[in-house]
Amino acid sequence: MFGKIHVFVPSIEAAKKVFTNDFGEFNKGYIKSMATVVGEKSVFAVPIESHTRIRHVLSALFSMSSLSKFVEKFDQMLSQRLNKLEQNGKTFPVLPFTMKLTLDSMCNMLMSITEESLLQQILSDCAAVSDALLSVPLMIPGTTYYKGMKARQRLMEIFKEMIARRRSGKEYKDDFLQYLLERDSCPSSEKLEDSEIMDNLLTLLVSGQVSSAAAMMWSVKFLDENGEVLDKLREEQLDIAKNKQRGTSLSMEDINRMSYGLKVRQSEPNQFYT
Repeated sequence: MFGKIHVFVPSIEAAKKVFTNDFGEFNKGYIKSMATVVGEKSVFAVPIESHTRIRHVLSALFSMSSLSKFVEKFDQMLSQRLNKLEQNGKTFPVLPFTMKLTLDSMCNMLMSITEESLLQQILSDCAAVSDALLSVPLMIPGTTYYKGMKARQRLMEIFKEMIARRRSGKEYKDDFLQYLLERDSCPSSEKLEDSEIMDNLLTLLVSGQVSSAAAMMWSVKFLDENGEVLDKLREEQLDIAKNKQRGTSLSMEDINRMSYGLKVRQSEPNQFYT
């Protein structure tokens, strides 16, 4: 692939070995287009000495408190959209639905963006960036790479304007971007420059959207093909719902009670190879 030997690592233990050794035995080998499209300050592209610092700051996004907030928001968003689809009574393709859902939820969690026109623009530009990640890096009008780089420029302008409004005090939101901006007084090893923030916001959007959306799509497919698994999963969900007030959002405690759901989720990657 791309003129080099690639080894795919499907096991959790091997993946941990690769990602936790801080490039002692394994180094990054991203192709040029990936590094330039997401940005030179992205955690994907920075040198080793910056990678650990950026990764440490970004890890707050995956803290238990952040995940708890995200679970509730995501559950509300998903429920509202599924209810609307049910009311319309029409079939719909799963992947476009999950792609829009994941991007909207990430924009909400990261930057509190809820305006539909802006979300549509970000969705379109992120799609162009994703397409350009593995493209031939030719900055020629009409090429996939060119379109991706232009989309990147538009996204950077959106992020730049948003950061400027936050820094001027015209806007305040309780989200991950605000958390990053409020770390200005921290030591240099515990904060990010604005360029690093913008490149890594894009990285989080692009890397998280496709993988999450595809995982949900495959979940729907495999559950449809395995009725007995779907029945047991539904039974577990209904049991959890019985102990909650009607209309109450899902919580991390509920997620932790989904022992069968966890087994189903862990078994899905194996389905890709069968």
